[in-house]
Amino acid sequence: MYPHFLLVTFPAQGHINPALEFAKRLARLGSRVTFVTSTFAYRQMTKFNREAGAGSNISFATYSDGYDDGRPESVPPRLYMEEIRRHSSIALPEIIGSCADEGRRVTFVVYSLLLPWIASVARELDLPSALLWIQPAALLAIYYHYFNEDFGDNFEKVLEGRSGSVELPGLPRLAKSDLPSHLITTKFALSAFKEHLRELGDEASPRVLINSFDALEPEALDALKGFTETITVGPLVPRRYLTEINDNENDTTPGFDLFENSSREKYVKFLNSNAKHSVVYISFGSTSVLPNTQVEEIVNGLLNSPFTFMWVLREYNNSDGPFAEKLEELEKRGVLVPWCSQMEVLSHPSIGCFLTHCGWNSMAESLSCGVPVVAFPQWADQPTNAKLAEDVWGIGVRMRPNAEGVVEAEEVGKCLKMVMGGENEGMVKSAMRWKEAVRAAASSGGSSDVSLKRFVEKIRGVC
Repeated sequence: MYPHFLLVTFPAQGHINPALEFAKRLARLGSRVTFVTSTFAYRQMTKFNREAGAGSNISFATYSDGYDDGRPESVPPRLYMEEIRRHSSIALPEIIGSCADEGRRVTFVVYSLLLPWIASVARELDLPSALLWIQPAALLAIYYHYFNEDFGDNFEKVLEGRSGSVELPGLPRLAKSDLPSHLITTKFALSAFKEHLRELGDEASPRVLINSFDALEPEALDALKGFTETITVGPLVPRRYLTEINDNENDTTPGFDLFENSSREKYVKFLNSNAKHSVVYISFGSTSVLPNTQVEEIVNGLLNSPFTFMWVLREYNNSDGPFAEKLEELEKRGVLVPWCSQMEVLSHPSIGCFLTHCGWNSMAESLSCGVPVVAFPQWADQPTNAKLAEDVWGIGVRMRPNAEGVVEAEEVGKCLKMVMGGENEGMVKSAMRWKEAVRAAASSGGSSDVSLKRFVEKIRGVC
C-alpha cells in the first residue's frame, strides 16, 4: 500500500512552489498527495495556471486563513499568523476526516515552514509528521544553536556589537550582517521557528525534509545529526531541469504562479536575440519591495555599465516610478517585465549572471542552472544565503551598502563587472561545478533521489 501524504503549506509563492515540487516527486514514486494551502492562494494558483500539470496522484484542499479575499496590507504579520493558526487548526482535522470518508485515509502529514502547530494537530490525530524545511540546512542549524543555551551568549554578543562574529558547528564564521533578519529586525517569525524546534523535540522520531543536497552542505547537515533526522530532497526545482530524463513534457514550470506571466513572448524574444552569457537577469522575488532611492541607484548602475539586462519589476508601470525619467534609455538597453518563469529564464543560454535577493528558491534555481550571482540580500534567510554563495560555494559576489543602507550605483556596476566582465572566472567555473553536483544529486541513484526513496519506503512500511 502506497502512503497518502497530506502536504500543508504556508500560502506564499516561495513556500508553495518547492512544496508542490516535493508533492510531484512523492506522486512520481506512487504515493498519493493531498496538497493543502489557503483558499485565497489556491484561487490565485488556479487563476494563472493549469491544475492538470500537477499530476493525477495529487489532489487539492484548502483552509481559510481568515482572509479569503486576500490579506489587507493593514493587517500586521503577527495578527495574520494568529489567524492562520486558528483557522487551519480547525480545518485540518476536517480535511483529514473527509479524506477518510472518501476512502483515501491520510497516513502521513508534511508541513512547511511557519506552520509549526500542524505537528500538534497531526499528533492529536495519531498521525506521524515531518517538517519540510524550504531553506538551506545552515538556517536550521542557526536557529537550533540560537535557541540552544550553549550558544545563546555568542549570538547576543554579535547582535549587541560586542563581538564581530559567531562561530557555530558546521558553519562559517557569521557576522551580524550574515545572520537571518528574524534574529535582528523582523522578529515576528522568530516565535514560529522556536516552536518548530520545540515540536521537533516533542517527537519520538523527529524528521526534517530539507530542500538541499548532501554535497552542498555536508558540515551543516552533520551538525544537526544529534537533534533530528535530516532527509535531503533538494533542490526542489522542476525535475526536467535537473536530469537528462524527459519523462513529463509538461514538467517545465515550478508549479504555480501567484502572479500573471503576461510578458513571456516579449522576454523570450529578447533573450533569443542576445549572445551567450551576455544578459544580466535581475529579480528580487515575490515579496521584497525596494525603496525608490535604491531603485534609482540600480538604474544608474545598470545604465553606467556595458551590460544588457532583463529586470523583473512587479510594480512596473510605464508612466511613473523612480525610473520613469530614464525609462526610454532603460528599454533601449534591456527589457523590463512584471513577472516571468524564472527557471525558463535562468536556463536560457543568454543569461550571464543573476542579480538576486538571494531567496532560497532563487539560489537553488541559480545553482541548478549554473548561473553565478550578484547578491543583494534583503531579509529573512537571504543574508545567510548570500554569505554561503560568496564565501563557501564561490558562485558570486555580494553588494555592500553604504552607511545609510543603500547600495550605490558604483557598487552595482563594480559587482556586475566582477561577474560579467571576466575579472573572476572562478565564480563561473564554480557555478558550473555546482550545476553538475545538482544533477548528480537529483539523478537516479544520487543522494537526494536515494534519500527520498528511502523515506517513502519507510513510511510505506508502516502504512
